[in-house]
Amino acid sequence: IADLADLQSDLTGIASGVAGLSLGGHDDSSTHIDSSLCILSRLDEEVSKLPRRETEAYRRATMVCPDQVSNERKLIFLEHENGDPALAARRIVYYWNHRLYAFGP
Repeated sequence: IADLADLQSDLTGIASGVAGLSLGGHDDSSTHIDSSLCILSRLDEEVSKLPRRETEAYRRATMVCPDQVSNERKLIFLEHENGDPALAARRIVYYWNHRLYAFGP
């Protein structure tokens, strides 16, 4: 379990937290929520632009364990990449490819 936590921290930057991007929390303004939903939509769009072969593990995860690919988790990837949806898309796909390789289906 410790190895899994280390791998997840290395690949996603979870240890750094999700301070700047959130769907809930203390700031309930509709502007903040709209902004988060917009950037999440851009992340999904960037993932869809990647070659289908590269995104197989990610797409499988969205069906098999959707809680592991929730919006809150996507925001972690976005924060780690300073809000850049294209970089976050590559990182989330990279994470799921390596997670599938390391731990199997």
